[in-house]
Amino acid sequence: SFSHPKDVIWQHHMFDNSMVALGASAGPEAGAKLYISNLDFGVTNSDIKELFSEVGVLKRCTVHYDRSGRSNGTAEVIYINKSDAIAAVKRYNNVQLD
Repeated sequence: SFSHPKDVIWQHHMFDNSMVALGASAGPEAGAKLYISNLDFGVTNSDIKELFSEVGVLKRCTVHYDRSGRSNGTAEVIYINKSDAIAAVKRYNNVQLD
């Protein structure tokens, strides 16, 4: 059984700050949700999709915006397969990306 990390630091050159990922669903191959925070306000849905779809097939990815349309600096990434979410954590955890 997979025990998801509680505080995982993600880094990417497009983001000024780190990202933190949390979440997992029941079942070994059920989908899994990653919660991303501390994103630069300029990061878009396309940026998140481009980065995380390199690892596996996404069910959905969404940057969260406030009522005025400004990014909250957070996003959700949901993979179809839990194994892809695990791979994303392994690939991006504490790695500075170009």
